[in-house]
Amino acid sequence: MLRILFTGGGTLGPVVPLLAIAETLSGRADVEIVGLVGTRSGPERELAHQAGLKFFCISAGRWRRYWDIRNFGAWLLTKIGFFESLILLRRLKPTIIVSGGSFVGVSVLWAAWFLRIPTITHQQDVRPSLANRLVSPIVRKITVVFRETARAFPKHKTVVTGNPVRSSILRGDRERGRERFGLAPGVPTLLVFGGGTGALALNKTIVEALPELTKFCQVIHITGIGKGGTNRALGSTDRYHSMEFLARGMADAYAVADLVLARAGMGTMTELASLGKPAIIIPLPGTHQEVNARLLREREAAVVVPQTGLTSVRLTESVRSLLGDAARVRALGEQIRGVNPRDASQQIVRLIEEVGQMK
Repeated sequence: MLRILFTGGGTLGPVVPLLAIAETLSGRADVEIVGLVGTRSGPERELAHQAGLKFFCISAGRWRRYWDIRNFGAWLLTKIGFFESLILLRRLKPTIIVSGGSFVGVSVLWAAWFLRIPTITHQQDVRPSLANRLVSPIVRKITVVFRETARAFPKHKTVVTGNPVRSSILRGDRERGRERFGLAPGVPTLLVFGGGTGALALNKTIVEALPELTKFCQVIHITGIGKGGTNRALGSTDRYHSMEFLARGMADAYAVADLVLARAGMGTMTELASLGKPAIIIPLPGTHQEVNARLLREREAAVVVPQTGLTSVRLTESVRSLLGDAARVRALGEQIRGVNPRDASQQIVRLIEEVGQMK
């Protein structure tokens, strides 16, 4: 029997593909999902519990690609996490470990290598993460979303699979979404979110734009936990519906949305691709998201608006222009479907079965 342990966290980005894989594996008699190893303070604990997974946490340091005194602290936390992982893995006895590519996985995968447990790591973003670079010498396989990314890793262990998407995301219902969020029929709906941990700058701009936005559309705004800020004072109105976090209702939010405004995390991008949702993408400046967004722009799969110089006026006009152009909205939806294969989860499951038999 395969005993699979997942690891990922700090943000929801590295966790969501793991949950999609777990969903694909659910119900199999020859597989036991041991649980998810994450961080102590990240948002992944709640999502793991909602998915019915046992949750374990270890110390994790966030490394930076440049010189920074905080890297010493990250090194210390990673070292502590390594020894915590050794104890945890000896207790849980997994036969294979799958990482979502975050820093918490660095300690876990190195501990697994020490204990000779086979491992796989998943690289979502176009630009390889530092965490995955740190573990690439010792993992058995590296799964990537894009061929452009494969060049950064050893050829013999890298497989292009696409990004797993939870099947539950595909089961949203437009009418149920209208009822859930109290939306009016016949009014275009804009869904806004900044990823699993929210986006303060995006939240601020949306709030400033609301007086104009709500003249021609209704807004579902997922702010992120603790990042509602001034949105709390606004509350929910007939055309503005704000919440900090949404898990079970996310599929319905996607289903009812005519247009999505979001960051360029790969989890978000591949969910949009699976659903064929037209989107305005505002990448987080100075991060891997700019590379992700560039790929969408080159494929004419989304409207990309830089955060630098972004104002409520410019944002409002971008939304108004798209919602008023049905042909372009349809074209964007069709183009973004080609960004991610629908069978990514199945491909990675086959790889897990293969690697899990390795000694």
